[in-house]
Amino acid sequence: MTTLQEAWRWAEERGRCEGINPFAGHRRRLKPGVNVQGYLPWESEDLAKLFAPPPTRQDVMEIMLVGLFTGLRLDEIASLTYGQIKKAEGVPFIQVADAKTPAGRRQVPIHANLSWLSEREGPASARVWLGFNPEGPGKKAGADAGREFSRFKAAKGFKDRRLTFHSFRKNVTQIFERAGIPENEAAQILGHERGFTYSRYSPHGITLARKKEIVQLIDYPGLSFPFPD
Repeated sequence: MTTLQEAWRWAEERGRCEGINPFAGHRRRLKPGVNVQGYLPWESEDLAKLFAPPPTRQDVMEIMLVGLFTGLRLDEIASLTYGQIKKAEGVPFIQVADAKTPAGRRQVPIHANLSWLSEREGPASARVWLGFNPEGPGKKAGADAGREFSRFKAAKGFKDRRLTFHSFRKNVTQIFERAGIPENEAAQILGHERGFTYSRYSPHGITLARKKEIVQLIDYPGLSFPFPD
C-alpha cells in the first residue's frame, strides 16, 4: 500500500491524477508470529543445494559468499567500492561508511576465504560488482541484487519467504552466538547498537585484530564453496 500511495503522489505531482489518495489510510496491524514471520538462517543442506551448482552469474555467486563470511547487509555488499577495501594493522577489511546509523559505519575484517576480494583492484569510486543496476530513491544496487538472488533461490525450489539473502546474516549471527562471542563485540561487526556503557565510554570499541579473530570463527563444516581464483 505504501508503494501505491507513493505512485499516486508521483502521478499527482505530474498532473496525471487528482483528488484524495485512494491508497492512503490503509493499515494492517502486524503481529510477530501471526502476519510477521522473521527471517531464518539457512540450514547446511540448504546451503549445499544453493551452491550445487552455484549461480551462473558470477557476481551473484560472489555476493552470496561475501554475505556468508561477513554478515554484511545486501546493499552494503552490492554497493561495495574498491575504495572501501582497505588494510590496516596487517588486517584487510571492508570500511562500511554509507549506513543509516552510526553503528552501521564500521570496519569488517575480510575472512581468509574471501582473500580473492581483498586482492582485487580498481578505481576507488568504482563498484566491485557493476552488474547490479542502482535502483530506487537512494539509487542503491541492493534492490537489483536482491531480485537476482530471489530469482536464483526460487529456481532452486526455495519458496519460504523467511529464507532470503538476509538469512546469510542470520547464519553469521548464529555462529557468533554459539561460539560464545559477547553480544557487544558481535554488534561491532554486524553494525548493531552497543549497550550504553560501552558505546558511551569506549567509543572506539574493540581492536581490528580482535574483530579479525571473531570473523575467522565463521565456518560451515562439511560444506565446500566455489571460491573465485
